[in-house]
Formats: sequence, structure tokens, C-alpha cells
Amino acid sequence: MRASSFLLVACILVSALISSCTEEVSIPLPRAYPRVEFPEPQYKLFEKADCPFVFERPAYTSYVKDSMFFDKQTPHPCWFDIYYPDFNGRIHLSYSSIASTEDLTKLASDSYELAFKHTNRAEYIDDYQINREGNVYGAIFDLEGFVASPYQFYLTDSSKHFLRGSLYFNSKPEPDSMKPVVEFVKSDIAHMISSLQWR
Repeated sequence: MRASSFLLVACILVSALISSCTEEVSIPLPRAYPRVEFPEPQYKLFEKADCPFVFERPAYTSYVKDSMFFDKQTPHPCWFDIYYPDFNGRIHLSYSSIASTEDLTKLASDSYELAFKHTNRAEYIDDYQINREGNVYGAIFDLEGFVASPYQFYLTDSSKHFLRGSLYFNSKPEPDSMKPVVEFVKSDIAHMISSLQWR
């Protein structure tokens, strides 16, 4: 074989190898979620005439009064949402007065039932007891998985007052993407609980 023929064949082979190496290869990338900017935690006093308690709520939230419950008036005028406009979520709070031990037992039992109603969708549910000074008792329900409400709680003084809270987002529950937001709101709820006082 002549040197020129050999050189031509070698050039063709090298060109073919180089062109095959530059072919675009599609590699699937991991799913990305939009970055969330969290505000600096700041709180202000929540105090309403209809509500027999006060607490500190996040300054970057708004108060939205709830007047209807399944096309009926709410059982007590102290039903409302703490709304997070940046996260399109809310903490729904509903107050009930207690007149007897039976009332307290039913309200607490209903809270457990509502939390554990998510058992078929939740990967796990942790519940923690609350027992702090100022006669503030209750429980927190931390739910993981594709659930409508990933965090719920109730607070009571065991004699007159009962307050139930549930965290909701107006979007399809995606645990991975929502986890940072849920963790942020949970710290706000912890502050609300620690600052609550009955009156």
C-alpha cells in the first residue's frame, strides 16, 4: 500500500472516530426545584377580641378570618388562617371552648383521628406531647409523605380552652420539594406555641 493511500485511510478513520465522539449524548438530569427565598424570622403579637389567647405570629404572614365551615357558620368566631403568601400556604387554626371533661376528650380524640386519617398516604407519623408552663398542653403530629397536611397540633389548658392547628399548602403535595418550606414553617409554629398565653 502506498504511503499516500495509507495516510488517506488513516485520516478517514481518525475523522470517523472524532465525529462519533462528538455526537451529543442525552443524559437525564436530576429533577430540580425552584429556589425558595426564606425571610428572616420576625414575629408580632396576634391578639383578637374573638380569641381568648395571644401569641406571636410571623410578621411576613397575614391574618384571614374564616367565617364558613362546610356551608355553615363556624362553631366559634375564633377560626382563622395564618396565611403565607410567599409559599401559598396557611396554618388553619380553630378554637373551641371546653365545658366538660367529655368535651376535652372528644376534641383531643378528634385531633388524633384527623392526624392519623393520613396513615394510608403517610410514610410515617410522629407525635410529640406538649407540656409547658402557663397551662399549655397538647400534641404535635409530624407527617411525612404525600399528605395534604404535613404538620398538625392542638393546644389546651385542660379546662376551658382548645386550639387546633393544621398546615396546608395550595399545591400538590411533593414531599421532596416542599421539605425546606415545611421545616421553615414548623419553626414558626414552634415559636407560636412557645409564645401562646391563654386569657
